Amino acid sequence: MGDRPRRKTAFTDRAIFLQVLLMGVGISLSPMKTESAEKDSRSAVCILSLIREGKDTYSPDEALTAAEIHYQVQGAGHKETIVLVHGLGGDLTTWSEIAPELARKYQVILYDQRGHGLTPARGRNFSSTTLAHDLLVLLDHLGVSKAHVLGHSMGGRTVAKFGALFPERTQSVMIEDMHMIGRRTPLPDNELYSENLKRLPQIKEHSPSQAIFEAEKRVGPLTGEDLNYLGFERDSEGFYTFTHVNPSVPLYESQGLQEDLTSALISIKSPLLFIAADDGKNAVLFGKGIDHLKTHRPDAKVVVISDATHSVHRTQKEKFLDTVNKFLDTETKK
Repeated sequence: MGDRPRRKTAFTDRAIFLQVLLMGVGISLSPMKTESAEKDSRSAVCILSLIREGKDTYSPDEALTAAEIHYQVQGAGHKETIVLVHGLGGDLTTWSEIAPELARKYQVILYDQRGHGLTPARGRNFSSTTLAHDLLVLLDHLGVSKAHVLGHSMGGRTVAKFGALFPERTQSVMIEDMHMIGRRTPLPDNELYSENLKRLPQIKEHSPSQAIFEAEKRVGPLTGEDLNYLGFERDSEGFYTFTHVNPSVPLYESQGLQEDLTSALISIKSPLLFIAADDGKNAVLFGKGIDHLKTHRPDAKVVVISDATHSVHRTQKEKFLDTVNKFLDTETKK
């Protein structure tokens, strides 16, 4: 995906990505399982088991090096730093209209999380602990001793964990439309799905219906929104294929939302802001999620942005920036 604009779909940064795509998946996936996929799947299952047991998932063997992390810096020279962390299926370009505004007062770091954009996956571990360590590697590389961290959706879980694990490196934590509750619903075989997702770009058919048929044999029924998300288009040679496939998404989604981050939420020592979307416009942070925050962190500031969808920073840019700037100017200066 790199730095190109993200397609607007129903699945972007939403947990429903797999719930819809994987309908009927058990019918077609099993025959395609390979020895390599089984090996990777066992590793991912082990990670998921550790997550569910509340154990440490980090392994130095899976750590990214600074050279592997794709990042940008804007507003270099300002005293304070803000790190912007994108959500599921995204990349740093989601902040293209936000970063320049914040860079007027702050040094702004934006980067691609592992398995997204131009940053490699390096293994099958997408737990918030691993993602938080990736952020630490980047800050160490850039010589940033302390930063404000702002994460959207799944990126919000990354910064929450970062704030809990590395309080001495955290000035404030800002989370855009994401709760801290763990999901315990049964999941499909996401590791196997990820393996089959990798095969979609291999499909090349002159007939669009045949290309879709071949894809559905691998990943189950596809809607128009699914096809848009997966980059279904005709290439320069006249073949219909899939150009926007990210096999890391199902692993990131299944592992990340399994984590109960209540203990991390409680452990955050820096000022804490939650920005919620409009409940009537597919918000992720609402109801039970907000009640959970009020119970465990009554001191946290929670701001609901009216008429904002899940991507508050894109659909209500000015309100989003106003909320962030007010928080930074007041709460973090106390």
